[in-house]
This record gives sequence, C-alpha cells and structure tokens, in this order.
Amino acid sequence: PPFLARLLIFFFGRPTGIVSTDTKTHTIWWMLFQLQLVFNRFPFLEEVLRVIPGIYALWLNLWGGKVNMFSFWAPGVTIMDRYHLVIDKGVILGTGCLLSAHVLFKKPNGEIYLIIDQLRIESDALIGVRSMLSPGCHIHASQIVPAQGLLKPYTEIKDGKKTLLKSINYK
Repeated sequence: PPFLARLLIFFFGRPTGIVSTDTKTHTIWWMLFQLQLVFNRFPFLEEVLRVIPGIYALWLNLWGGKVNMFSFWAPGVTIMDRYHLVIDKGVILGTGCLLSAHVLFKKPNGEIYLIIDQLRIESDALIGVRSMLSPGCHIHASQIVPAQGLLKPYTEIKDGKKTLLKSINYK
C-alpha cells in the first residue's frame, strides 16, 4: 500500500484544499484513504512497528510523510493521512492522539466538502493525551497542545497562542 500511495502521489500530486466530492482531488484522496484503511481498522499492525525506535517513522516516510526518526509515539496514536505529515525531531505524541489531515463537512444545502491539508509539528512539541489535530494545523517548535485539545482546521500554535490561519465557510 505505501508504494501504491507514492505512485498515486507521483502521478496526480498530493490532494490538498477545500473540495467538493465530485472533483479529481477528492477521488485521489479517497483512493489514498482506502490504501490506509486496513491499518486504521487493525491498529495493532502499526503498534508493532512502534516498539522498535525509528521504524515507525520510516514506515510513515514510505507513505510520503516527512517524519523524524527521533519522535515518540505513545500507544494508540491514530494517523489518518500518512502522506500529509511533517513531524520534526523530539516531537512527543501522547496516548490516543488523532492526527487527521482531512475532515468532511456538510453544508446546509446538503453538499459535502473535503478539507485536506498538511499537518506540521515542529521540533520538541508535545501533543497531549487524546488531542485531535485537523488539516492545515501547524504546531511550532516547543509548543504544547494540552490533553484532549481539539484543533480546528488551519489552527496554529505559536508562542503559546492558538490562532486560526484560515476561516472556513461552513454555510
């Protein structure tokens, strides 16, 4: 699956943006999501990789992510879009974190849209237990996402402050 994902990305690019479900970008995302689904349904497959330091980072890099080998993954971390991760040295991800570079939302008129974008976590950041990061989030170096922190799409944490980088029109 990681090699098929890399081929899709090579030929069609990384799906990015706010798109409706009838676009090529959505179709590419959907295919990439299907390739990863077995690992989300059976998380023990990736938990085994986390036992050996650095191996899980190599696995994520095979998918197209940019993950430093010197990052720490507590048990139960869930990754939804492996190819959209940028994680630097010294990052600690707490138990049960969810990193999802995509979200779907439905407008009042019934249209469904996909938001998909890169997740960036800089060096020595700490992501608290059961935190949820969404598309376009950027955690700067040495910053903390508190336990059970929920970050909306395009949220930045810098100098201890949470800022929304891009406003999404959900109406």
